[in-house]
Amino acid sequence: MSLIKIDQALAVNPASSKTWYERGCALADAENYTEALVNFNQALMLQPSDAKIWVFQSVMLIHLERYSEALKSCDRALAINPKDAEALLFRGVALQRLGHYRMAYTSYEDALGKGQQSSRNPWQNLKKIWNAIIVC
Repeated sequence: MSLIKIDQALAVNPASSKTWYERGCALADAENYTEALVNFNQALMLQPSDAKIWVFQSVMLIHLERYSEALKSCDRALAINPKDAEALLFRGVALQRLGHYRMAYTSYEDALGKGQQSSRNPWQNLKKIWNAIIVC
């Protein structure tokens, strides 16, 4: 959806967390991470129990090199959904960027399903999750 249509939808219903989320995704796609973060924050104010929005907030924080905050966002997502593979993946990224390599490795393993190899190439599953988040 284009930003113009999203802005029109927000003019009609500014209390729609889904529309703020969609606006954040559109801005992230345009690599405007700071503004995308503002929109994900707004979505979270309206819907703080949505793990997916917490994950997207963490991705923006990673892009902005705010790794400690990204880690906290991932932890919030995992408090809502402890098995959220995307939250585990980006928790690993934040930990890795903070220099906590062993903890990052554990988080990556958890994202893959606690070491269970449900497919021939578990890293391919991780890549699919990563691409799904980046594309929004």
